[in-house]
Amino acid sequence: MPVNSIWEGSGNIMCRDVLRAFGKSTATRAAVLEELSAACGQNRNFDVAFERFAAMMDAAAVGEASARGFTQLFVTLAQASALLGAAMSAASRGATAVAEGYCATRLSGEPGWGAVFGASAAAIDVGTILDRAWNE
Repeated sequence: MPVNSIWEGSGNIMCRDVLRAFGKSTATRAAVLEELSAACGQNRNFDVAFERFAAMMDAAAVGEASARGFTQLFVTLAQASALLGAAMSAASRGATAVAEGYCATRLSGEPGWGAVFGASAAAIDVGTILDRAWNE
């Protein structure tokens, strides 16, 4: 594991790189928002988090003090977008349950939310997710 931190750089440096990339180019910001917006309208938690991220995208709104939170939201939205896209193309209840569960536990602004396993009070379809894991 120490090799990974040396190879990839520290978390703070990576977050500053994200801010620098978004700060340098309006085309980068537009491309990211366009890519993520493809998943809008499929999940309420995603939509709310996307709007929050889009509002933060303004370079003046994100400083180094909030770089980690901004970068975490960016990565979490990208993961959720991929899951929601896969659920649409797979058209299976299992893929949909995974995407909905991810969004509910990672993007919800509700009290009790947390990125730590078990910290969310969200009601997710555990049975369908487990069935998918064992059978699909």
